[in-house]
Amino acid sequence: MVIALGITGFFSLLSILPSLGYVGEAYISKQSYGLEGAGWLKVIANCNMTYNPFLYSFTWLGGRGVSSDSLIFWSKPTWTGTGIAWRSQEDLKDEAIIRTILGQLLVNIPFNFVLILLIGLTGMQDLYLCLIVGIISFLFGGTIGALASFFAGLSLVVFIRLRLVKEGILVKVSNFLFETEEYSTKE
Repeated sequence: MVIALGITGFFSLLSILPSLGYVGEAYISKQSYGLEGAGWLKVIANCNMTYNPFLYSFTWLGGRGVSSDSLIFWSKPTWTGTGIAWRSQEDLKDEAIIRTILGQLLVNIPFNFVLILLIGLTGMQDLYLCLIVGIISFLFGGTIGALASFFAGLSLVVFIRLRLVKEGILVKVSNFLFETEEYSTKE
């Protein structure tokens, strides 16, 4: 369980890195100064996001792997000594993206933990390598590259497990399904 927590934490750190965990852009559609005297800025932003399918698995299962959302938030100003300074457009865009990412990350952490724990409990630790290859491939090939490299790695793992390894869950399932001599002699 400790290993699953560590891997989940590592994957969570990877998921907040731009281009590796997500690709996104934000557009500030409206700003208004609210709370007179306090200087708070009400921001309405539109975020177009594409999430890494292996770091944001639950988001993809929910059909939101590629999404466009509106976001409303209050931005705190900076006091410069001479007065109030509001944040730049780029800072507001970055904040909108970060808020969107963190919202999705909080939903995906428990799901990823359970998924990683199940991989460990079933003894299929070589799937971690497939996940890492898929995660890194998102950086270069986007969603299609990530999925293609994951399934290529998965095919290699299945081939190695079935042909070269004499024990393990894949071999036991294969022997049971195709009734090799180990299971057929029990009758």
